[in-house]
Amino acid sequence: MLNFLNLRIMKAKNLLKILFSLVAFFMVSSAFSQTYPGNLIESTPGTSVDSVTGGVAVPYYVAPDPVLNPAYSTPYPANAGDLDADEIWVWSIAGIGGDGTTANQGADGAGGNQGPYIEVTWNAPGGAPVADSLYVQEQNSGITCDGTSSGLEVLVFDPPSFQPVDGSNELIEVCGTQDVDIPIAQVADNYVDGGNLKIMFDISCENVDPADVVGDAGTNVPARTSPDTVVVMPTIVDADGTADGPTNLLPAYDITIQGNDVTRYRFSFGAADDGISDMISRKSDYLTVGGTVPGDDQSWSYYAATDGGNGTNIDVVVYPQPNTGNIYYVPSDFDQ
Repeated sequence: MLNFLNLRIMKAKNLLKILFSLVAFFMVSSAFSQTYPGNLIESTPGTSVDSVTGGVAVPYYVAPDPVLNPAYSTPYPANAGDLDADEIWVWSIAGIGGDGTTANQGADGAGGNQGPYIEVTWNAPGGAPVADSLYVQEQNSGITCDGTSSGLEVLVFDPPSFQPVDGSNELIEVCGTQDVDIPIAQVADNYVDGGNLKIMFDISCENVDPADVVGDAGTNVPARTSPDTVVVMPTIVDADGTADGPTNLLPAYDITIQGNDVTRYRFSFGAADDGISDMISRKSDYLTVGGTVPGDDQSWSYYAATDGGNGTNIDVVVYPQPNTGNIYYVPSDFDQ
């Protein structure tokens, strides 16, 4: 006869086993993701190229040899103590640039050896992208046995940059409420051929003195203030790696008169968290230890705008539509 009580107990035990296994899996996955964000891919010898932004620390990982490290189980560094004490990983950088700097190389195992994980900050090339190479070789000091060398080509890009204003578009003046295109003078997209450019900036709105529409601090109009605005622009690449503007940043932005007074909209690109990002800089941000949130436009690193000689703001000033009065004339019965 089937004992339903025992069956229920067995089912409960099995369910608890599954539950605890899932909890353990997510704990391990969480530990792994703290150092290795998702979407890491394995390199293919001779064909793989990694693209990074100079100045950003990014991690690299190599799987330890399973025969020489039988107790090891991923992820590293959660199980770093399971590595054989005699195993070391020797990392090196070579190539055209040869200027990558090691930010933090992991140390593991009972002997405190160099581990299968490294963080590298690549120096920005200051122009066209530079190809460097990263190599690693697993060695075993106990048996003086050196493994084959694995290599990865790394293409290092300058951070993206742009110039929001120049002498022709520092100040835009309009009359009456209307839609206004906000231009960007120049975008230098550093040869990253693909993806979108994202620009973050602040928008403030003030009623200002008509005699000093740029310098006056004005009276803030809270209803029209929008901090940390992000817009997406398609990448535009010329032969020299730059996109010359003006390029419309905010097509048809609604410029509205406030309080029937002279109103200034200030698009500010000079704050600490304002600027530009591109496809590779966002990828590099994501790979940085600590990382950022994929899909959250506010969380990326934005590189500051360059000053074109007139600051890093674009001001749009809207004046009230003049209310033309009636014509005065001398009455016809003037001499009566």
